[in-house]
Amino acid sequence: MRVYDPTWANAREFLNVVDEAGLIHRDVSSASVGQIVLCQGSLSVKNLQLLTSIWSSPSAKKMMADGIKQNSVPPLGRNAQKDPTIKAMHDAAVLAAQNMRHGLELFMDLIPTFPHTVQATISGDKDVWCSLLPEGLTFDPSNITLKFSEHLPGTWSAIGILDALPDEQPDSGIKQVDYMNGAAMAKLGDTIAPMIRMFLGRPYEAYGITPLLVFREISAR
Repeated sequence: MRVYDPTWANAREFLNVVDEAGLIHRDVSSASVGQIVLCQGSLSVKNLQLLTSIWSSPSAKKMMADGIKQNSVPPLGRNAQKDPTIKAMHDAAVLAAQNMRHGLELFMDLIPTFPHTVQATISGDKDVWCSLLPEGLTFDPSNITLKFSEHLPGTWSAIGILDALPDEQPDSGIKQVDYMNGAAMAKLGDTIAPMIRMFLGRPYEAYGITPLLVFREISAR
């Protein structure tokens, strides 16, 4: 029995309709949020789902523990303890190291619960970032890692709805926090959300789209 898959035919029909209606903006930098844009360039795909089981591995925990040890502050000598300025600076460094240690421990405990998605970046005149639903792909995203690492050859195109603009600076909510403070724990969501984006989300300098089509044109020659 022969099976006909109309998926690509529907995609081409959609592309023709929006193009004929003049809805496609080919310069993402001049488009407004909510408009349909066409992005072209090199394509890189990262399958962060592969990391979910790595975070809890003994090697990853050991690497993080070693990093915590390197940030420890040595004790003051007897003479230095008599100098109020040096002692105040040392106490501040100890507190900062303690906060960092608690932050890293919290990060290692929580990062397995963070969303690990399949992500794509189209790099042309501008970088355009998006996440991909595995069920919307015609192949297993793990195959990209096995075959190409993350950079796919050729020039790729993406049609999507522009929904995020580059940030001029990182989120101001990412600050040094005393994780032992009850008020900080009450605002844990405000602290964690920027952290999730910093490690697992859209780069600050990239545009963001909701992808509708990601494809590469081919020819007979």
